[in-house]
Amino acid sequence: MSVQVGKPAPEFEMPAVVGGEMKTIKLSDYRGKWVLLFSWPFDFTGVCASEIPEFDRRLPEFESLGCAVVGFNNDSVHSHKRWAQDLGGIRVPLGGDKTSRWSAEYGVLLEDGGGLRGTWIIDPTGVVRWTQVNWRPIGRDVDNILRELKALQHNATAKEACLVNWRPQA
Repeated sequence: MSVQVGKPAPEFEMPAVVGGEMKTIKLSDYRGKWVLLFSWPFDFTGVCASEIPEFDRRLPEFESLGCAVVGFNNDSVHSHKRWAQDLGGIRVPLGGDKTSRWSAEYGVLLEDGGGLRGTWIIDPTGVVRWTQVNWRPIGRDVDNILRELKALQHNATAKEACLVNWRPQA
């Protein structure tokens, strides 16, 4: 199954490392907020080790837009915890989809058991408004993700289209 823009995001519940602590997270925990949900192929890999710290570094920008940031992949939360420590500490919740259920639901599970780089922006009502899926060796552009989030929020409030190369007014 693949997630579709304009449709409700599949509800998930999974163990996660949140600020170094083990917790259970659910999509419904974030209802009323925008959510940037992302998946990555494997812990302890180069491209992933560049992306996860960047999402974490930019977390205040997302939070200032009323947006929670949550990641998941098929590795265990124990792997996530160790990797997050190796990366210098990560505040972004890192979910462990050990059964691959959510990777399959969100359409990023590959036959080898790993996943693709999926990115979804979910609105405060739980509807997917934007998605992007990248092949494993291609990292994401956090500036572009922030632009997409701002455009979606602008459209939701101002009811105006965001034309090519749209940028928020300063």
